[in-house]
Amino acid sequence: MAVTIQIRRGTAASWTSSNPILAEGELAVELDTGKFKIGNGTTNWNSLAYSTGHDGATGPTGPAGAVGATGPAGTGSTGPQGPQGIPGPTGPAGDGGVGELLKMDAMLNLGIFFPTAEQRAVTTTTTVISPLTLI
Repeated sequence: MAVTIQIRRGTAASWTSSNPILAEGELAVELDTGKFKIGNGTTNWNSLAYSTGHDGATGPTGPAGAVGATGPAGTGSTGPQGPQGIPGPTGPAGDGGVGELLKMDAMLNLGIFFPTAEQRAVTTTTTVISPLTLI
């Protein structure tokens, strides 16, 4: 003699609306989703978790998709200017032009420099040479 076993079945909407308590170990299937729940004898349908099998192995990673287009350039305003920094150290004091005068004097002595009137004040000295008598 053949034995027929039937499992409680219905749509997801009918199970949710009737919200029954399944007997301990009772199996109930949603015909439209293929999901099922197993009762514990105390918890209503809506509070039971769906039964699931073991997770399968992770499949291989697919190829990367195409890179999207670059977005438009920003149009924001420039931010405020930062504060002024502290002044740097003061350089060494000059010699008042003495070094430049000494350089010009050395060049004059070598005969390689002819200053203009603006570059050097000229002092004229008159020297009188006594007449020579030739014999």
